[in-house]
Amino acid sequence: MTDQSEKAGPKPGDLLLTVPGAGEADIARGLAAAWKVITGAGCTAYEAAEASWVLEGEEMESGAVLTDKQSAIAHVWGEAIEAAVITCCGDRRKVPEDWDFQLILPPRPPIP
Repeated sequence: MTDQSEKAGPKPGDLLLTVPGAGEADIARGLAAAWKVITGAGCTAYEAAEASWVLEGEEMESGAVLTDKQSAIAHVWGEAIEAAVITCCGDRRKVPEDWDFQLILPPRPPIP
């Protein structure tokens, strides 16, 4: 019997790290480093990412305004990305240009 949970793919709230040439253990270490940053800040991955996105929008004058909580954690998403990629690669100088770090979001409801 096959474990279906392994074949189901990523779920909303999961983090995905892709680094060409990195092994599964490297990726796992990178993701663990990202989660350590996020949980250490006392927030969820979505809260950290959203705060970062709002900050970027605010800097681009989109009209979005950070809440007090978002202001306190806006730096966390970038720190989590940096921790993941550098930990995975073992050294900042070994990070390839084509890495990717994602937060899996829930599916959007269809537009009527």
